[in-house]
Amino acid sequence: MDSWDLLKFVGTILFSVGSGGGIVFLLSSWLGKVWANRILESDRARYSKELDFIRHQFKLEQQKLTVVYESQKNSFKRVIHAMHEVMEEIEGPWDGAWEPIDEKVFIKFRKIIVEESLFLDLESKRALNCFMRVIGRIEYIYGEEPPKDFEVRQAYNQLSFISKCVGEYFNQKVGLSVEGSPIFDVDLFAACFLINHTHLSAAGFPIKNKLKFEINQTPYELVSIAEENIILLKEELGRLIKHLDSEPEEKRIYFKEYMDAKQYLDIFSSSKIKQA
Repeated sequence: MDSWDLLKFVGTILFSVGSGGGIVFLLSSWLGKVWANRILESDRARYSKELDFIRHQFKLEQQKLTVVYESQKNSFKRVIHAMHEVMEEIEGPWDGAWEPIDEKVFIKFRKIIVEESLFLDLESKRALNCFMRVIGRIEYIYGEEPPKDFEVRQAYNQLSFISKCVGEYFNQKVGLSVEGSPIFDVDLFAACFLINHTHLSAAGFPIKNKLKFEINQTPYELVSIAEENIILLKEELGRLIKHLDSEPEEKRIYFKEYMDAKQYLDIFSSSKIKQA
């Protein structure tokens, strides 16, 4: 084979190898694109299903929240109306006399709170529990001695205070702007109410210090004093708890007061209120 023939032979081989490499490269590129498109379609289908599921769940959650929101607003309206009905009973129709609460009025109010409790949170339930305790102080049961005029007048002011705070709290819950923490003010008042109306003389209750209820003292004044003397308030609650822990029989009788005292002590211990 001469030089020319050899050159043609080598050129043919190189050309063949080069062409084959190009074919392999083209095939690889084509197959890669096919598989990439298939994977992309598979992912797209999977993500589309997941997105549809998320949309469905979001729609269900939105519908549920809408139902809860509307039901909650209706509950708030009914509770506020019931609170004002109670206060109207105290005011009396025309003569301005301070009327005690008839037992039937108390039972009706308590029934409404029970019926609406599904859409009331713990904070509002605490405040309404305090509201019912104040009512209980001036409830008139047939055959018993009615409460005194100044007691009814003082209770009316306390009920008005609680009603105002609960109304502000409900405004916050439905998205209306209200500054402060209305229910915390009720908690301060309720704790003072507890240590002023728990009768355990051997343990020094009702208390006789600066947290004592005074005639003609407004709830706002008492809350201000309690806030300035939060350490003293916590000490009194702790003292009540400690006494009842040491007296099992009294603890059984005053178990509601015992649990309330523990709850308020926990609230004040975890709050950021200034320790005076």
